[in-house]
Amino acid sequence: MRKIIIDDNEKDQRFDRFISKYLNKAGNSFIQKMIRKKNIELNGKKAKPDIILKKDDVIEFYLAEETIKKFREEKNYIKTETNLDVIFEDKNIIIINKPLGITMQPDHTNEISLIDMMLSYLKYDENYSSKTFRPAFINRLDKNTSGIVIGAKNYISLKSLNESMRNKNIKKFYMGLVQGFVNESLYLEDYITRENKKSKINKEKGKKIITKINPLKSKKNYSLVEFELITGRTHQIRAHMESIGHPLIGDNKYQGKQTDKNHYYYLHAYKIIFEGFTEELKYLDNKTIEGNLPEDFIKKIQMIFGD
Repeated sequence: MRKIIIDDNEKDQRFDRFISKYLNKAGNSFIQKMIRKKNIELNGKKAKPDIILKKDDVIEFYLAEETIKKFREEKNYIKTETNLDVIFEDKNIIIINKPLGITMQPDHTNEISLIDMMLSYLKYDENYSSKTFRPAFINRLDKNTSGIVIGAKNYISLKSLNESMRNKNIKKFYMGLVQGFVNESLYLEDYITRENKKSKINKEKGKKIITKINPLKSKKNYSLVEFELITGRTHQIRAHMESIGHPLIGDNKYQGKQTDKNHYYYLHAYKIIFEGFTEELKYLDNKTIEGNLPEDFIKKIQMIFGD
């Protein structure tokens, strides 16, 4: 028999939902059957699948360890000593300035990802007794886009931040170097599709995207611009800028010319603004967070604009 005591990261969810996350390789029919036959009990007795769990509830699995291992797959991560550029942190969230060349999640290369770095920094194995919750990011950046990413350190903040993201209560601002003169503010509203791992702007079909553009500097056929993402689709900024003839410098995939040996484009998520926050995260309301530009980005700005 295996016993689990519900903590703050597991409460306020359905009994069967918790079981499905704990036995994450088991089908729903198996889980419902185990609950119905009292092979999984709540507080020493049979419970309805839709009952909401409370802190300190006790779940008991009257299953063989081999069965539990068969139906439970624990996510591993690579422990690393790599230092994070932490911009802000409290008991609920951690905001990180992501460097270039790091993926958000593990991929086929098995190189260290940002989630590996965050879990290592938070000492996940030591500080989290939760059986189904892991700290997670609520936004993501491409491998070669640097800047602000937000991590949720507990289940309550994860739910709240995801809801805020859906309600567009987290404003996201990027800074980018593009080709050509951009001398007026633009409001781009289009649709986007994916073809052969590339996003393409479409005027009639696809997912709706909105990008606000504010020019900051222009010189020598280059412009430094600020982007505000109203929507957040894959490669949205890169595809939108290609579509109006101002691709990001160095973005070969989207028609940007390579200007130096670095072989990456200049795009940095530099600022977020929290708005409309209530309840547990109300203290974040109207808070602005900014992250420093990478050194290479700063040097490129100085080289082009002379300051």
